[in-house]
Amino acid sequence: MKQLLIAGALLVSLVASAQDGEKKNLVKVNMLSPLVRTGSFFYERKIGTNSSLQLGVFYTGSKFDELKLRGFGITPEFRYYASEKGAMEGFYLAPFLRYQHYEITELMNKGTLNTFGGGLLIGKQ
Repeated sequence: MKQLLIAGALLVSLVASAQDGEKKNLVKVNMLSPLVRTGSFFYERKIGTNSSLQLGVFYTGSKFDELKLRGFGITPEFRYYASEKGAMEGFYLAPFLRYQHYEITELMNKGTLNTFGGGLLIGKQ
């Protein structure tokens, strides 16, 4: 869990700008997630002066002794930026939903786990 928090904190982003110089799209890749055998990617699109939509996806395939875990998740979120700079910069509030699907195998036992949830993020970009 500690590794996952560190990886999230060190998220690296690549910016795709429009011709007028205003950032309208943002593609982000978590560069440390491969350390925990996960790949996570995010796409954020500006939809208003102080708002954007973000879609995050991840895939994981981990093995711990006899336990194998494979799965994916998708997280759509709406971001409201309270900063003077507007959308995609500064302090934001972001309600989100998340769907996750995992396949778990341990020796002779197999199972699946599907979760659906949501929450509220507070952050700065």
